[in-house]
Amino acid sequence: MTTGDTALWESLVSMEQSAAKLRAAVNNSSTRIEMLTAALRVEASVWDQGAALNFLRLFTRDVSQFVPQIFGFAVSGRWEREAREVLAAGPRGEVLPEVIRRAAEYLPRPDVEDYLQLASILASLESAEALAGVASDAMASSDPEIQEAGTFIRQQYANIIGMGFYE
Repeated sequence: MTTGDTALWESLVSMEQSAAKLRAAVNNSSTRIEMLTAALRVEASVWDQGAALNFLRLFTRDVSQFVPQIFGFAVSGRWEREAREVLAAGPRGEVLPEVIRRAAEYLPRPDVEDYLQLASILASLESAEALAGVASDAMASSDPEIQEAGTFIRQQYANIIGMGFYE
């Protein structure tokens, strides 16, 4: 490595250390919940939202308090992958029932993408029963495209749906 590359790497490591210290300070802050609430608002800046999702992915104890907001990100197209990761990192026993409740409220919607997004969220939580339910709901639709999405969901996540007897 060149001297410039070494300095660049050392700067990156230093910034990572600083970010880790700041996350730990936020985790110990008495206003942590208020900070996260503000950062997870739809109107908050992209940087605030991203920092909050990253924080919750690493410090999972508060994930269950923010399932409605995180679920909203997971189905909105913004922060979809990150939101799924946060939901999956949270305490499953608390997060999964709330996600299933939100999914039930979210369906039925006439959009194929909605079914695929819900399936992706439920697969990240490894919920065989809920995933099979979304697939069945889609397959029961009168819309052929949504029916096709249901078949795709069953095939794509067969390894999870087949594990349903473990839940």
